[in-house]
Amino acid sequence: MFFITIKGEVADCLRQFLQEVKTAGHVTKVLLSDGGKEFNCEAVQKVLKEHSIMHRLTMPYTPEQNGAAEQENHTTVESAYSLLHSGGLPKELWAEACNTTAYILNRTGPTPVEGKTPLELLTGSYATLGNLHVFGTECYVDIAKQKRHKWDQKSKLGRLVGYMGEKDGYQIWISNEKKMMLSHDLLFKSEVVGNLHSNITRTESMCPKLHVTPSQEIQVLQNHKSDENNVSTSGGSNDWNSEKYVQDRMSVCEKKQPNWMTSGKFVCPADDSQGDYCLSPIL
Repeated sequence: MFFITIKGEVADCLRQFLQEVKTAGHVTKVLLSDGGKEFNCEAVQKVLKEHSIMHRLTMPYTPEQNGAAEQENHTTVESAYSLLHSGGLPKELWAEACNTTAYILNRTGPTPVEGKTPLELLTGSYATLGNLHVFGTECYVDIAKQKRHKWDQKSKLGRLVGYMGEKDGYQIWISNEKKMMLSHDLLFKSEVVGNLHSNITRTESMCPKLHVTPSQEIQVLQNHKSDENNVSTSGGSNDWNSEKYVQDRMSVCEKKQPNWMTSGKFVCPADDSQGDYCLSPIL
């Protein structure tokens, strides 16, 4: 993955990529791209001519002709969004998040060859996953003795935002100094997959749903309707009718559930409070 500031840098990035692929023992025959000026220009055409590569262009406003590349871009960006927001990191670190996404997908993503990762197909070497940590995990970075005095602190608190090579080291964001550090000597805190637990609210989907067959549901509705008619003629209240309907419906539902679901009360996972069964309407 290359990060550029202007589109004129595409030619140099393409030349570097072709050299790396050639060193890995692969031959590039065709370049498929859209008609953007960053690809369909003299500088890129010169690079392709040097390597005897044919250039194919998709039709205007037809990105589906280059669907594989478009899908990879979409997957990378969406994954980077998830890494940033789950870790509570600023949007200025979008490049580090994209780079980390590519690093992980190259070592875990699917390929046409079963059992082989993209990195293995490209380089022939197996991927190592022992150095992976949750993106954004807090860690203490060792300060080299060459950069500190006797009574200075020996470490800094930072956040993991990237990897350097297979096991060479890590890229750490020092938030209070607004700068990056590269280091191999780290002490990680406890890793948490996402830190948005406080934003979870109680919803109906978090409570157990009791389902009954259509025939039983119709029978309950008929009983409820007949009870409503009888009570309304005798001057009963609608609140009593609603309570009666819930009790009748629950009795039918409990017959269709295992014993562990019908043993009185349950603890709702939303707020750990005791309550009755959560009933949801069947459409």
